This record gives sequence, structure tokens and C-alpha cells, in this order.
Amino acid sequence: MSLERGRSRYVGGAPPSHHKIAERITILNKRAPGMLTRLFNLKKQVNEPKNKPDFFKRKDVQPYLQQITKKFPNVGPSQMSFPQIQQGADEIVKQLEPYYTTFLDIKVFRDHVYECLRIIDELFMQLNIAINSHLTIGYLTLVENYVKICIMLSRVEDRKMIMGVYSHAYEHQNNCCEANYVELAEFIQDYYDPIKKLSDEFTRDHQRVLKQAIESCVIVYNERSAFVDKWSKTEFLSMIAAPAKSFLTPSYSHFDMTTCELIPLESLETWIFFSYLLCYSQFNSSKEITAMWKRVMSMNFTLTLFRNDVIDVIKMSESTLERAKEAKKLIKEMESSAIKNCAGTHRERRRYLKNVLKEACLIFRDQPGLLGPRALNVFQMLATARDEVLWSIRHFPRDNQNKKTQEEEFKDKQLVEILFYIEDLRNLILTHQKIIQKYYCSLMHQFNAPALNEHLKNYSVSPEEEAEICSSFVQIMSQLSPTPIDENKMPDLRGFRLDWFRLQSYTSVARPNMNLMEMDKFAKFMNNNYFHSELIDNLSGLIEYTSNLSLFCWYQDIFQKSFMDAVKSRSRFCVSLVSICSHFANERHELCPEEFQILKKFSIEPAKKFLSEMANEAKRLMVLLYNQHASQSDKLLPFMAARKTDHETPKKKKHRRKEQRLTSPDRNEPGAESHRRDRTEVTEVDRIDGAIQEMAIAFTHFQTINIWNHVFTPKEFFYERLERAFPAIIVKLVNAEPEKSTIEKPSMMLNKLYGFVDVMQSVGTLIDADVRHIISEVLLQQTQTTSASGEKTMTAYYASWYREVLLRKATDFQREVIFSPNKDSFANFIQQGHMIGMMNPEDYTNPQELRALAELLGPFGIRFILDSLSIQISQQIKELLQLVKQNRNNLRMLRTSFENHEKMNETTAQLTEKETFLSRLQVIGVIIEFQHSLQRALE
Repeated sequence: MSLERGRSRYVGGAPPSHHKIAERITILNKRAPGMLTRLFNLKKQVNEPKNKPDFFKRKDVQPYLQQITKKFPNVGPSQMSFPQIQQGADEIVKQLEPYYTTFLDIKVFRDHVYECLRIIDELFMQLNIAINSHLTIGYLTLVENYVKICIMLSRVEDRKMIMGVYSHAYEHQNNCCEANYVELAEFIQDYYDPIKKLSDEFTRDHQRVLKQAIESCVIVYNERSAFVDKWSKTEFLSMIAAPAKSFLTPSYSHFDMTTCELIPLESLETWIFFSYLLCYSQFNSSKEITAMWKRVMSMNFTLTLFRNDVIDVIKMSESTLERAKEAKKLIKEMESSAIKNCAGTHRERRRYLKNVLKEACLIFRDQPGLLGPRALNVFQMLATARDEVLWSIRHFPRDNQNKKTQEEEFKDKQLVEILFYIEDLRNLILTHQKIIQKYYCSLMHQFNAPALNEHLKNYSVSPEEEAEICSSFVQIMSQLSPTPIDENKMPDLRGFRLDWFRLQSYTSVARPNMNLMEMDKFAKFMNNNYFHSELIDNLSGLIEYTSNLSLFCWYQDIFQKSFMDAVKSRSRFCVSLVSICSHFANERHELCPEEFQILKKFSIEPAKKFLSEMANEAKRLMVLLYNQHASQSDKLLPFMAARKTDHETPKKKKHRRKEQRLTSPDRNEPGAESHRRDRTEVTEVDRIDGAIQEMAIAFTHFQTINIWNHVFTPKEFFYERLERAFPAIIVKLVNAEPEKSTIEKPSMMLNKLYGFVDVMQSVGTLIDADVRHIISEVLLQQTQTTSASGEKTMTAYYASWYREVLLRKATDFQREVIFSPNKDSFANFIQQGHMIGMMNPEDYTNPQELRALAELLGPFGIRFILDSLSIQISQQIKELLQLVKQNRNNLRMLRTSFENHEKMNETTAQLTEKETFLSRLQVIGVIIEFQHSLQRALE
């Protein structure tokens, strides 16, 4: 380039290493999310009326606030007087200082970014994402963050008012203007229309470097944004399509850009979108950049600004390029294309990725050793799936869609399944991380280090600093060994990666001694080494980079709706949303510690809610399965057979067997559910069994989920829910209705209890839960009158019914129920025709039923009933003693007058409450007989 020849070799005569470009870009890109976080929170507080500072809510100061906004920045006490502000100056300064400090930090950050971009321009750096990948990515990310911060700042509606009020109060308090106010006010005014200001800035100063960087992204973006047809033809990411022999060799990028394979697609689209708008007058002449911008516009309605703040690409393009007629026409065409194809294209991508991810999960779960050589493929899958999930999240709200589209086009029930496979792959990588780390330690030591040494022999590395860095690469790689990993001693390769970043910045300037652009093989080989080093000591960071789904944290409605849809469909995939709650911790930043508690709440509360809902759904399925088994079991009861026989005529009985041969079985007959024409015929029991198995897999898929140092065990949630629900289910099975004085027969209740326990044990086997402990613990509590939670138990209900209903009828004056020694039970003592609608006491007191009762309640429960009956007997005896005392004289006379018949009759007639005395004796006899029956049943 002619410009390069006409310039001095280095800026100000200083070598490139003096400017520390790599360090600047690294620090600024780490600080940018913190700046955005602070601006996001400030915007949320100021733009929402309920969150504004108290001073701004006062009605008496509204005229002054409007005047300050209008006169900004000339709002000092010497220029205008506001008594209300001056009276509360101390409190106002205290309240607004965090806001003002945030604006000031943004301005300082902008100055550092501008200085870094200026040095890059003056050094005439050459950027190519395939060669100096990390320098190019860092540069484009820095530009992206710079633009986003300026746009976010412009969305703080009352920024002028905040600064004006703070400055006025500060100057009144300190008798001088705040030192940075003038420069800060100028910064706020300059970036009032951020895109226009940035467009002037980039067109004038940064156009050359930015265009070079964006043009180098053509191959990367076309590959990453390819349509499904191309994916299918090339069998993109498919593990099954790859030859079996290739599984054991390290995977590399098929277009030799390993680092670029994992760049978020949205980042690429944001770089292209912003760059085209900022430098439209120059970039519209480039067919390649224009083609990429058109694809971005046709594949998106919104791009993420920060968290749930989005950029409407159509509106921003129209407002920025409103004076360009060609651009306006092009935007309309791209909008029409997006309306027709956008949602469908991404839906097809998700469908393709779902199958690919499913294959990968099955293969790597069976052969985890393949995670070593196939690591790049695994992270490509995660990155590509992450891109599609994030696209779905930001386009799900109706406000983020084009109004001409149908809302249903953006809903996808398969999304939760993709989330499940993403979490499964993440879990597999973390579980078998030592396999990956040891594999790449050996690879870098045995292959990469000698190969790098051979590469360097082909080039002359003359500068002392560059030569020292290159020799350190070989030395570090040669010293790697898998042995320390077995001892949990992880090598620290952060210096290795930073040195490669530094070397890229040193060798990408104009006329360097060591020109990286002429050493493309060496550069691409080092990019591979960079990725391999991350697989050794930064595996968790790489996982978060390629599969972080923390954006769900800011779309809680979508997050919870996706979970509820998955639970209602009774799918194993619902547990993935619980695991995603652990991603939300990635949203925190050290520059904004005050929101840590909010993020913690957003993470932990949904996880608890989701696991509880899963446990409730599993409990409901168990009850449904029990009801199906109970209904089938009830068909085998004798009275059901008798009822069926009574309804059949003799003719029907005669020809029934012949008809059964000719026709399909009656679905109401016992065993008919087992008759199937083929396996595709699914019964209700099959559906419930399948749903229970799905929920069991959901509970056991993750042993533990760590969220903000809170360890959640999904299986324990089900265990605790079942432990709480089992007593309530038992009480419900008792079917006690005090108003109707009815209760379930003990034998029926015992069968029901056995049936539900069988269901519990089968589910416990699937989930590997200690159901026996729950059964024994709860049934032991049921032998008492109250459970551990203070609720009435089965023993209390049965004891009350036998005491208050059965024995009361057996001892009243109507004598509806008597004890029959022949039947060894209580029986009705009325005519057969009058028994319609009445309960039969024999069904509750025959030896079989009492033995069932004794098995249900156990010795403790029977002991309680016997004790309560003994108390009743003692009460009756007390009443008898009272009657004896009332008739003491007459009884004495009767005792001494056995031979005098007339006196006996006369004295007997004088006895009071004779019927009461006899009835109480009858009550005692009945109770004692029932006690004996219970005792025999227990024995």
C-alpha cells in the first residue's frame, strides 16, 4: 500500500509492543459488559416511574426539572436558581452520585476505546480473521461494545435531567462546578444521536481497518449462516456420517479457521450490521459486505443490545439510512424476505440440529473416549445450537417480531429438546473432562510442539522479542504432560494464549520485521494450538463461551412457559430448564455487585418451582396409574361378575362363546386391555407408564445441579413430595364421609393400599429412590391418631367410624344392628325390604374385615381402638353407679325380699330409669363383644 510506504515505521517511533494493543483490547472487552450492566440498571431505574429517585417524583419540582433539561448544560446556580434543589442539595447529591459516576465511567471508557482504535489506525494494522483471529475478533468485539454502550446511553431518557440536577446541587454545595462536568456534558450532547455521531467518527478515522476486518469474515459468515439444504448435503456436524476411522484423529476446521468456528453467529451479524450502518457510504460499494448485510437483514428482526434490550434492525436501518434512496428500497426488500423466510429457515435449522445433537449424545455417552479427538465437533454443535436457541428467545416476544408475521411461526415445541441435548453434552464434557485434557496435553507435547518447531525453521524471526515469544511457545508445549492432570495439578496456559495474542498485535502492523500475513500456515497452526490449550486449562470457560443460555434470565415469561409446556407434555426434557438456571450466574459482573442478590433470586426461585412442579406431576401420574390398575382390579370382584350375569338373558349366555370368537373382545371385560391387534395400539395405561418413565429419566438425568453454590438434587424433590403426599393419599383412599356416615371397607382399603404401594415401588425402582423408607415411615404414622404434620390418620377415621357410627347403631333403642354369635359379626335386625340404601354392618365386622382392619392399623391402631372402647365402658359403668346410688334403698329391699313376691313387685315398680340401666348394660356388652372380636382378629 502506498500509504504504508509514506508513513514512519512505528507511531511516535515506539515499537508495537510499547502500545500494548493486546492488553488494551483484553481489558476493555472485559470491562465493557460491566459498563453495559451499570447502564442497563440505571436505565431500568430512571425510565420506570416507580423506580425513580424520590426527588424526581415530587410534583412541585417538575417545572424546574423540565427547565433544567431544556437549558442543559448551562444549569449552574449562577445561571438559574432552584430553591427546592438548593434546599435538599445534600440529599440530592447523595442519591444521584451513583448515576453521575456511571456516566463519568462511561465517558472514561469511551476515551480509552477511542485511544485504542486511534493507535490501531495509526499503526496501519492489517486484520484478517483467518490469520490473526484473536486480534480481529477482539477488535470487532471492541467496536461492537463501543457502539452498544453509546446506543444504551441514548436510551436513558432523563440523562440530561440527572446530570443537570446533580451539577446544580453539587455546585451549590461546594461553591464550584464538578471537575468533569463540562467534558461529560459535551460527551452526552455529542452522542445524543449515537449512530450519526459514530458514523462520522468511523467514516473519518476507522473505516480502513474496519472494512478489512469485516471483509475477512465473508467465508466465516457464509459458512455459519448456511441454509439447511447445504447442511444436509455436506452432512454438517453429523457424527454418523463421518468415517469410523476419522473418529480417532483430532478434528480440525474444514476451512482451516478453528477459532472462527465457535464465534457466536449473533456477534458476526452484529459486527456486519453496525459496520454497514456506520460506514454505509463506503461499504455499499463492496458487493461482499452488502451481501452479508442483506442476509443479516433477511434472517433477523431484532439483534440483542444487552440482555432483554434489543435493536429493531429494520427501524434502525430506516432511521440511519433515510437519506439514501437505494438503501430504503433495499430495506423494504429485505423486510419482505424476512417476513416470508426468517421463521421457517430457523425452524428447519433447529429441526436439523435436534437430530444431530441427539446422535452425538448417544455416541459420546456410549464412547466418552471420543470426546478427545472430536472436541471441536462437540463445541461446534454447542455453539450452533446456542445460536438458534438465542435467536428463538429474542424473537419469541410479540414486540420483537414484525407485525406482519404470525405469532405462531415463532413458537417451537422442539426447542426444549434442543436445550436438553445441550445440557447433556455440557454434562458429558464436565464429567469426562480429564479425558479431553489428557488427550490434548499429549497431542501438544508429542505432535504440536515438534510441528511448531519445524514451522519456525522455515521463517526467519529476527526481532528479539518476537523470537523469544516463539521459542517460549515450543518450550511450553514440550513441557506439557498428562501425568499432573491425574494428580489434579492443572497447567496454567493463560500466558501462552496472551503471548500469542501479543505476537499477533506485534506482527500485524505496517512493515513489520516479522509479517504474520505472509506466515498464514504458521498463524493457522498457532490458532489451533490456542484452541487446544483452552481444552486443557479453560474447559469450563470454553463451555460457557459456546453454550451459555443465561439470556433466559431476562425472559422469565418465556422461560416458565417453556417449562410448563414441557411438564404438561410429561417430557424428560423439562429438567434441562432447571439446569439452565445455573447459567444465570454468568450474568453477574464485578462492576455491578448490587444486582448479585437479584440474579441469585432469579436463579434459585425458578429452580425450586420447576423441581416442585415436576414432583407434583410425577405424583399425579402415580395416582392416575393407580386409578387405572384399581379400575381393572375392580372388574374382577365377585359382585361385578354377578351383575354381568344378571343382565344377560339365557339366549345371550348360550351364544356368548360363539360371538366372542367372531367379534373383538368387549373392552369392559376383565383382561380385554391385553388384547391388541399390533403394538401401535396404545392403551391409557401404556401412555401413563410411558409418561412416568419420562419423568423418572428427568429426575435421574442430573444427579445434582449446582446453582449459586446451592446444590439441588432432583430426585430428593420427588422423594420429599411423595413423603408429604402419601399420607394424604391414604386418607383419601379411606373415603370417609362424616355427613353420610360411610367409610371404605377395611378389605377394600387394604387392597387399595397394596395397589398404591405397588405403584410406588415400581416408580421407586425407576427413580432409584428409597420408597421402602417412605412406606414404612408413613404407615407407622398411620397407626397413630395424628400424623407428623398434625393431620388425622387412617386410624383416627376408622376408630371414629366404628365408635360413633357402627356401635351407636348397635346400642340404640331402635335395635337396627345386633351382634350375631353364629356369624361372629354384627348384622342388621330389620326386615329385608327395609334395608335398601342402608349399610350392612356384616361387611365391616366379619372376621375377614376385622383381620384386614388389624393389618391396616397394626397393633398400635387396634390398641388405640380398644383403649377408646375401654374408656367408653368405664363411662358407662360410672353412669350405672349413679343409677345404683339413686335406687340404693330399693335395691337393698329387693335383696332382702326374695321370698315376698308382692313386695318384690312393689319395690321393682319403684325403681327409677330401669330402661336406661338395661340399655347401658347392653352397650357395655356390645362393646366388650366388639373388643373380643378385634382382639381375635389381631391375634
